[in-house]
Amino acid sequence: EFHRRTVLKNWTGAGLLAIAVICCLAQPLAAADYPMLLVVDRDAKTLFFVNAETYKIVSTLRTGTGAQEVVVSPDWKTAFVSNFNDHTNTIMVIDVESREKIKDIKPTPYYKPHGMVVTPDNKTLYATCEANRAVVEMDIKSGKVLRSFETDQKLSHMLALSPDQKMIYTANAAEGTVTFIDLASGTRLGSTRSGSGCEGIAVTHDGSEVWATNRRSDTIVIIDTKTRKIIEEVECRGYPMRVMFTPDGARAVVACAGSNYLNVFDTQTRESIDVVRTRQVPVGIDITPDGKTAFSANNGEPSVSVIDLDSMKEVHYFAIGKYPFSVRYVPAKK
Repeated sequence: EFHRRTVLKNWTGAGLLAIAVICCLAQPLAAADYPMLLVVDRDAKTLFFVNAETYKIVSTLRTGTGAQEVVVSPDWKTAFVSNFNDHTNTIMVIDVESREKIKDIKPTPYYKPHGMVVTPDNKTLYATCEANRAVVEMDIKSGKVLRSFETDQKLSHMLALSPDQKMIYTANAAEGTVTFIDLASGTRLGSTRSGSGCEGIAVTHDGSEVWATNRRSDTIVIIDTKTRKIIEEVECRGYPMRVMFTPDGARAVVACAGSNYLNVFDTQTRESIDVVRTRQVPVGIDITPDGKTAFSANNGEPSVSVIDLDSMKEVHYFAIGKYPFSVRYVPAKK
């Protein structure tokens, strides 16, 4: 602001230079909002854009009814929000920088889109459609359903894509199973019993293991992706809802909604390292690319917790919305 005033005060015949300076100073306004948190609130029907340094709400965007999940493309440019209710049946496509909706895409004739993942080339979106016990493959540009894959399991909820993009794994909440789908052949290979209330799912960075959280069984099962058999079952009390690996693959962070903490596991020993207190009922989680900070969307006490993964402490939290369910971090622009 000081520089702008100086330019105007010392206005001379160099008007073009002054205009150029003003324009250059004005352009980075959107960039100042990065890094950013995207938070979906189901009850408020809102996607919040939050500055991840000041934790102030930058802007909001109206979602459809029953919106619960938000994911961001690998290039950080596009966000997707699944509107879960039957009559909405849309996935919002959002420009992250302008914070505006680009369009809605519909998985019709499939319904109740929920869990989502975007391919590394930013071209394809996979989503579970709970009403149809299926996963759909959608072209992001055209918005068309390219293929669908039946899980034959009730409430196919969250999903994970293998690192080589050859497999999709779904957590089926009502059946308590994990389904394996071969994307190359379009074949369902089968389902492995996980545990009651199978909720969260993630695949290790080397693609060798699937970790699934079972909220009613209070367990995590670790499944070999080649044999589709359980390697180990680990106790994780407190209604485990979501699981995510740190960028280096060394730790697994699990949101435990019933105990109000994140449980952090060593992926080699498969033992709990520590638990970190959050606000009430943490569900959605995300981790920064440097692996230093985790965020949890807490819908029991409408807030987002900021967790330092080095000290294993909640270092900040901020109130937001009515029922925050999912959170995604977008790093600062380079």
